[in-house]
Amino acid sequence: MSAVAVALHVADLAACSARLHSAQRVWDWSADGSFFLTGGPTPARWGVSLNRPGAKPVPILADAERDVYNARLSHDGRWVAFSSVQNRQRSQICIAPFRGEAVPVSEWITVTEGDKPRFSVDDRLVLFVSDRDGSRCIWRQRLTGDMHPQGVAEEVIHLHSPRVPFAGADNSFVELTVGRGELIFNQGETTGNIWMLDPREGPRK
Repeated sequence: MSAVAVALHVADLAACSARLHSAQRVWDWSADGSFFLTGGPTPARWGVSLNRPGAKPVPILADAERDVYNARLSHDGRWVAFSSVQNRQRSQICIAPFRGEAVPVSEWITVTEGDKPRFSVDDRLVLFVSDRDGSRCIWRQRLTGDMHPQGVAEEVIHLHSPRVPFAGADNSFVELTVGRGELIFNQGETTGNIWMLDPREGPRK
């Protein structure tokens, strides 16, 4: 994952002011709002850190052999799902226990191939983006109680339109939000209409 200069600011809505917190990207908030997960360079590679306002970021997911990003907490706060890429290979979705401190790689659980993991409301599924069928679509993987994959991944929504693909051509713009019985995602149009203008007649198709 290439490094991009990003500055994370924390805003005080009551005071209408903001302060520089760190050079990180926000991935997720805790349910009680006491901390958030961010991504950015670590002593190893791109990793995930735990942040509390006014405190120094604490790396929790980092590995010298791979980049880690797109971290999302489970709804019960016990697990964190994330994307992992090693040596520019295809992205893998992993899940690790969340304890508020660094988790060794030996405890990371590889779930399936994909990107942008999101837990379902009951934490029994992880929804994600994958192009395993040739197009970028939305899939889901059932999970056991200890967050191991159960069965094979299942398709949720196929998005094969060449004109309106899933968030256009750039995977960095893909976003998923999972609610109770609902899924919100974005799409971007990559082709359009060609118009000709005759100043005497006005626009025509």
